[in-house]
Amino acid sequence: MIQIDDREKERIFQFIKENELDYEIIDNGIIKPHLIATDDQRFFFYKNEGQYIISKYDKSKDKPGNSGAYQYYTLQSITQILEQLKLYDEGIPKTFWEATSNTIDYPFDKSNYKDDWYSELIKDEHYSIEEDLHCKYVVYSNDKYKPEIKSPFNTVGDDAWGSIIHESKPERINKLYFEIHPVSTLEGNESYMLKILCNNEEVLKEYITYRVKKRKGLRLLMESIFSEAEEFKL
Repeated sequence: MIQIDDREKERIFQFIKENELDYEIIDNGIIKPHLIATDDQRFFFYKNEGQYIISKYDKSKDKPGNSGAYQYYTLQSITQILEQLKLYDEGIPKTFWEATSNTIDYPFDKSNYKDDWYSELIKDEHYSIEEDLHCKYVVYSNDKYKPEIKSPFNTVGDDAWGSIIHESKPERINKLYFEIHPVSTLEGNESYMLKILCNNEEVLKEYITYRVKKRKGLRLLMESIFSEAEEFKL
């Protein structure tokens, strides 16, 4: 049994990136290239007599006297490997964001900061770029949306996080306003703080803050915000 060649390896890794699958890619030239799924299962790739072998490694089972840490699956092509990786990833329950009351104490990753991290986010004139002591951050402001927003900490009768924009309260916010602050811009392991304005005060402003995992998570959260805000667009 031998490792797959570099061309096949790159095809798998590129597929992971293009399809925004939530695997961590390990390819550092020190240990065997592999993928780590969000449930901490590790996948290694081999060939044997014209067939492809996926080795799934469960670290939690790697104990003396337990031979079940590795499982092996035989497939006929790289395409089948890609299909199985996609199915496995989609079968793992995930949470990409969560509300937090801690808006100050978060570990900004200065060593991996990219100055143009926001370039793909800027869609129209309602976005702008501001800068604090640490980094540049994105501001979105649009008074054509006048949403009704409730805190996700008040989730009686709702799902785990609560709706971001809630149509049962009579008071509306004067504009849809949010800020996106990078915590880490390390490719594949990005994280952000998204602050959405939830009152109409010009001085004593209040925000609902979300910790967001990965660029995909940020995109999904923003899609959720705009989808709900469409109900309140003038």
